[in-house]
Amino acid sequence: MVMRIVGRREAAEDVLQEALIAIWRFAPDYRQSIAAPMTWMHVVVRSRVLDYMRARKAHGADAEIAWNEMLDDTLPADAPEPSEQVLLWQNIHQLDICMRELEENQRRAVALAYFCEFSHSEVVTEMNAPLGTVKTWIRRGVEKLRNEMQALEGSPSMTSSAAASRHGRRANGPE
Repeated sequence: MVMRIVGRREAAEDVLQEALIAIWRFAPDYRQSIAAPMTWMHVVVRSRVLDYMRARKAHGADAEIAWNEMLDDTLPADAPEPSEQVLLWQNIHQLDICMRELEENQRRAVALAYFCEFSHSEVVTEMNAPLGTVKTWIRRGVEKLRNEMQALEGSPSMTSSAAASRHGRRANGPE
């Protein structure tokens, strides 16, 4: 039920885990005279699903949520070999690092165009910007992504802390 409502397996697992924790935590408060055990647990799960949907709606359905969903859906249905999966996740992680290096407008335009598969005119409408500006954001964003990915390929052992410190230097230094 949770999977059908939430739509993504990882998010459904998180919601269900939160529901089970809530059931465990509030078990002493359960009253059989009010509802059957399964009914009560169903209400707790449904409440957690609604909380998740409200939180997601409150954060907006912008390109960053779509970007995260695209990262979650990157693996094909027929799972690759574990070594291939590790390489794929490393590439995804590197792409995520590189996407964070882009300016906000570039990141959003690239995400809409490539991950959400919006046409340029749809990106223009979504971002409320002129077509030439959107095309420039996309082109410059893709160029910067290409350069950043090539730079990261030279350092495959780059850790999250190293990436964070690199990101901090880039954010404070000149471009």
